[in-house]
Amino acid sequence: MNPTAAMADLHDPPAPGSNPLLAPRGPLVTDNEKNGTAADAQEVKVPCDIAGRVAKKNERHWYKFDAKKGDVWTLE
Repeated sequence: MNPTAAMADLHDPPAPGSNPLLAPRGPLVTDNEKNGTAADAQEVKVPCDIAGRVAKKNERHWYKFDAKKGDVWTLE
């Protein structure tokens, strides 16, 4: 079942050591708001954390990154 709407409010990361589950583990990338289609996917260098907002029903954000055959990536 696909979600029909979503909203995520993101805040500045917590101070180091305060909550390791929320602290970024890589460089923080801000959504460029121009990545609404696969053709306009925002290029990112992984690993990284992405901060953005899905504000409208059915809104999509597309990202692309370099990967090689055999690489294993986990997206959360």
